[in-house]
Amino acid sequence: MVERLLRRTTVDTLVVRDLANVAPTGAGGIVACLDGSARSYGALAQALDLSRAYGKHVQIVAARDPGRPEDALLDRHLEVALAVAARRGAGSVDGTVIDGYAPVALNEYVARSKPWLVAVGRDGIDAVGDGEIGSTAERLVRESTHNVLVAARQLNPVEEGA
Repeated sequence: MVERLLRRTTVDTLVVRDLANVAPTGAGGIVACLDGSARSYGALAQALDLSRAYGKHVQIVAARDPGRPEDALLDRHLEVALAVAARRGAGSVDGTVIDGYAPVALNEYVARSKPWLVAVGRDGIDAVGDGEIGSTAERLVRESTHNVLVAARQLNPVEEGA
């Protein structure tokens, strides 16, 4: 049912999976999934806003598929994301690049880190403009036991001065 709704909506959507940990006073930080797309930067912006409001640590995570040469750009995107966080006056933020196919590697990372919230772009860098939800967001919503914010908003890091 949630996936069906996500396929049709074009607004930021919070999917609550952990009712015991839905209040911002709950345990854990925020994992912001980054792939370099405008929507992943939009998810980062949402994560940073929530971090400031509730004093949560933000962990920016990008997944690099070793078989894809364009994924070498993820290191640069992570630098840009950290610059965006600094310009927005974010508190506790750090970032990491993990290896693996993004939907799988990010799900495994989230399961290990046990965040309060996962923020992910509605679609990613490989979106073809068809309006469909991306595979990473869809899989995180389907498989994660954590609350997931699916960001539809976009952010251009160049406009942020990063």
